[in-house]
This record gives sequence, C-alpha cells and structure tokens, in this order.
Amino acid sequence: MQTKHRSPISQEIEQIGRELLAGIYEALLADGHIETKGKDEKQIMAEVRQAALQWVKRRPLMMSTDFRQSLLARARTLKRGRADREAVLYYAT
Repeated sequence: MQTKHRSPISQEIEQIGRELLAGIYEALLADGHIETKGKDEKQIMAEVRQAALQWVKRRPLMMSTDFRQSLLARARTLKRGRADREAVLYYAT
C-alpha cells in the first residue's frame, strides 16, 4: 500500500488556517457577538460557525500568488534557519 506524503509546508499552511479560524471564533465570543448564557456547547458552536460564515461573506479573504524568485529564495533561507512560519509566509505569497 502506498502512503500519501504531505510536505512540511502544506502542513504548516493548514496549521495557519486552523489558527486563523480559531482566532475568528475566539474574537466572536470575546467581543460579545455570541450570547452564551443558557446555551450548551453545541448551540454556541452552531452560532459561532454561522457568525463566522457571515463574517467571511462580508470580508472575503483573497489569495494571490507571486512567483518572484526573490520571494522563493527568501523562503528557502528562512526555512534553513528554522523560521518556518515566516518561510511559509514568503512561500505562500
């Protein structure tokens, strides 16, 4: 059986996405956009998901790829220096 290999960069990008989503959820709760009193966890999470979807519809996240060699060279340098998160930023640009 053949296993599917995922690159460390792909894993890092997925982790950043999870952290971004967690930050949106946290902000919605901390800023009082979701009333939690008298609700169970399932109800709260359903409201948070709905609010997050509405937030994304109003503020679409745009992605763009820049293939300049200087950015890729910088990403490689950062990766060698173990600055993985910053390397992902340059790589994903």
